[in-house]
Amino acid sequence: MSGSDNLQGIDLDWFAKDCSGNVALFATAGEGFIPQHVLSTHELHEQVSQAFVTPNWGSKLVWSDYANAGLYVYDWSGNSYKLVAVPNKASATPVQSLAHEALPKFAFTFALTPSITANMLANVA
Repeated sequence: MSGSDNLQGIDLDWFAKDCSGNVALFATAGEGFIPQHVLSTHELHEQVSQAFVTPNWGSKLVWSDYANAGLYVYDWSGNSYKLVAVPNKASATPVQSLAHEALPKFAFTFALTPSITANMLANVA
């Protein structure tokens, strides 16, 4: 994990946009790399996370809750974030409200990126 010791071991969910405007959730599992930009705005990410209804919280089915809300979902797995859920195209939940300027933006597309390493996150805008 990068950054602040006070987040070490905490499962922080953070959010980012891709070059197409899609939004993804990144679950650190208490170990995953967190870009410096996210560390400086982690309160925003916590607020965004609390906005979702997650009836399957505490199980792997929670990823489908986020996908149903229109998010890509990545979970930390050893040395990279792995894509574990894709947006449900039939979702009626708009995620455009998450397109906040403070969210990091990547130059790649989540739909074409099944694994994201710390190196790919190092120079996030």
